[in-house]
Amino acid sequence: MTVDDDDQKGYTWEAGYADGLNIREVLEEDEGGSIEKSIAKLVAETRKKQRTLEKPAKIRLGIMRYVYVAIDCSRSMTSKVMPPSRFFVTMKILSNFLDKFFEQNPIAQIGLILVKDKKAERFVSLTGNVRALKENLNSINEAICSGDFSLQNALQLALTNLKSLPGHVSREVIVIMSSLSTVDPGNIFSTFEILRGHNIRCSVIGLSAELFVCKQLAKITNGRYDVVLDADHMEMLLAQHTAPPPSTKAAECNAIRVAFPPHINIKERSFCVWWVVFFSFK
Repeated sequence: MTVDDDDQKGYTWEAGYADGLNIREVLEEDEGGSIEKSIAKLVAETRKKQRTLEKPAKIRLGIMRYVYVAIDCSRSMTSKVMPPSRFFVTMKILSNFLDKFFEQNPIAQIGLILVKDKKAERFVSLTGNVRALKENLNSINEAICSGDFSLQNALQLALTNLKSLPGHVSREVIVIMSSLSTVDPGNIFSTFEILRGHNIRCSVIGLSAELFVCKQLAKITNGRYDVVLDADHMEMLLAQHTAPPPSTKAAECNAIRVAFPPHINIKERSFCVWWVVFFSFK
């Protein structure tokens, strides 16, 4: 084997890494060296799979949903990778998502959390007023994007507001994350366990690349983790969160009897009120 052959084949670990990710099959370059056609094909296949996916039968859905959407407002949201910017695209898609969400979940409630400068702020409390949500969403300007993102602070703030809710409701957190890192004050994996203990489902939509910490969060809390390819793909991924998730077996269930009062057959004679009052004063 010559030196040229070794250079062409590369290292063994490189070949194994490429084969494991199927890079050559998924991202094929065209004659001009572009991979846009491969990305469009991947998005089309994902949509086709979503349409043909049958809904599971005999499954109980969590109709009462309380969802906090944590939005990354760090400096990475000003990136022009998704023109005109990640922030602008995210706000537009979120506004459309709110309409679709409340169409399928009319009695649900959504809150908004903004994360920037390593801090998390509850921007909008849980509410079912879609107009108020969209007005507050439209009031956010790209100029506020600054500093670093903190996933742990966002999750802890959502946990504080969701853990006191009844056990029979579906408690969820959807994180829209643009940063490739998270600056946290403590052990974030311990926060994951606390979230799982309170049956809070956490999902992440990444705008940059796949991160191990986000993958673990979704795995531990039984959520979803997806990385977007473009704006259309992001809208499709966010739309998947409109359908109510399956209720867990550990969810509290209290039977409430809803009907007219039961009919009781009274065999003994009874007097009218006026009769009793009349003879009591006689």
